[in-house]
Amino acid sequence: MNTKAKKLIEDVLSFLSTRKFKGDKDCIKKAYDKLGRDIVFYRLSDIITLIDPISHLKDTDLEKYHIYDEEIMDDERFAVVHKEFELLFHHLPELNEVFLLTDKYVKFNPNISKEDIQEMYKLAIADRRAHPHHYHFLRKP
Repeated sequence: MNTKAKKLIEDVLSFLSTRKFKGDKDCIKKAYDKLGRDIVFYRLSDIITLIDPISHLKDTDLEKYHIYDEEIMDDERFAVVHKEFELLFHHLPELNEVFLLTDKYVKFNPNISKEDIQEMYKLAIADRRAHPHHYHFLRKP
């Protein structure tokens, strides 16, 4: 995995686990300052479920995170959530190194190899071990 993508994933995992930024030049801090805590925290948490093996159930789609969940969302709520993802990708363009936002889901950028994804899984597992009171307990739709 290229160093830019790896740093982004490490920074996102660190932020979600500790709620702290790595410094004033932290790209997550810039998005946080523009969008606020809820959008940045909850939407990054959603995206990270793609690389966190503990979030994977046997029917989990490992290729993409489905934004629209018809069991809990109506069209109005979906529009709000999708707009939050659009804002996040706009104010945190580094996400495009690893992920792509589409109409209904977030998926891995085609430039990311299976080996890169495996490395991200390892980073997520290591982060979870380092921070057992992890961000998934605070997720919302």
